[in-house]
Amino acid sequence: MVLHSCIKNPAYLATLSALSAVHAVLDRDEVGEHLKSAIDAAYARQKFVSSTLAKYAATLPRRGQSFQPLSACEIDVLKATLAGQSLKEIALARHRSKHTICTHKTNAMLKLGVASTAELFRLFSEEDVCILHDRVLQSTA
Repeated sequence: MVLHSCIKNPAYLATLSALSAVHAVLDRDEVGEHLKSAIDAAYARQKFVSSTLAKYAATLPRRGQSFQPLSACEIDVLKATLAGQSLKEIALARHRSKHTICTHKTNAMLKLGVASTAELFRLFSEEDVCILHDRVLQSTA
């Protein structure tokens, strides 16, 4: 699968690249320039990241930002948060403590370099996080 991303966040890009169904990630401004290379890489089951995204990912992280992919639990908590659920609602639905859910959210926000929930909502949508679920990508492949 070949994806283009409008989000230039190292942890987000690392998570996209780590998904088994994703073979290529392109910056939205480089789709025309690198699409053939991306498709060739995907066909050969190799990984491809466009030059702009590769350069961006090589920059130093800010505020504890990480190049590590988000964990499945972190993705799940972010998805629920962006859907408008409170930490208590997320914890009850997943049979986890509120503290555990808060830890997952905090770790995800640190990896993304996001300092507040307001900034999280400003930078990401629920759809941005939904695509990070490997099982979602596999069902569309």
